[in-house]
Amino acid sequence: MDSSFSRPLTRIAGSTSDAAAPAVIRLNRGRRYCSGFLTAPEILTAAITADPYTGEQHLSTAEFAFIAAHFLRACEHPSEIRVSGTGFRGAVADARVVVGTDIGIVRLARPAPLVRLPPIASAVSPVLSRTVTYGFGGTTKRSVPPRHGRILAKVPFAVSLNLRTRVRHAAICVPTERDQVVYGDSGGPVLVAGEVTGLQSLLFGYRHRELLNIATVALLPPHLTALSRAMDIMSVR
Repeated sequence: MDSSFSRPLTRIAGSTSDAAAPAVIRLNRGRRYCSGFLTAPEILTAAITADPYTGEQHLSTAEFAFIAAHFLRACEHPSEIRVSGTGFRGAVADARVVVGTDIGIVRLARPAPLVRLPPIASAVSPVLSRTVTYGFGGTTKRSVPPRHGRILAKVPFAVSLNLRTRVRHAAICVPTERDQVVYGDSGGPVLVAGEVTGLQSLLFGYRHRELLNIATVALLPPHLTALSRAMDIMSVR
């Protein structure tokens, strides 16, 4: 592990949702890909303890990333997953999923370089909150465009058409400003007021065609403790 990872995180005041873009990553295995975002144990701890600084960006190297769990199911071994992001390329060393929902967490083979890490929300965002989503869906560029929307509803459970992907504690989001819901955004962060409230998970589509501009988000706050335990397990391996 890079020794710089253990140093205290630098807080950056006045952060906005746009500052989260450098933490977004793309994960590939063969011709399949999804999105994700870098994070650190300190970010999760701040969310669990409702640290008053949670709403600020942190500057740090990152050894972990959140992704959509349904991407991991197609992989024979996590080491086959390649990762790329702002200023780095690498591979995955280990992976875990939260049982019953579409949230996965991976440990990188080598920490990503210094980058702004978005804070994670301590509580579920209210209905009608404005959202900003980042993901590599529909683009081959290294930069990721923001997709704006709103939380239309919160539901306790959602499931994909093939019944393989389940989301426990979900939000239904609709895009605004002509933004689209796109395949490949899965795992990308969904931010409300500068904090990550969840991951892009499902969309209303069939055979990789979007039928409705409505997306299901896997909410993070109900699973913070489970995610922290997963990080602890992977840290000692």
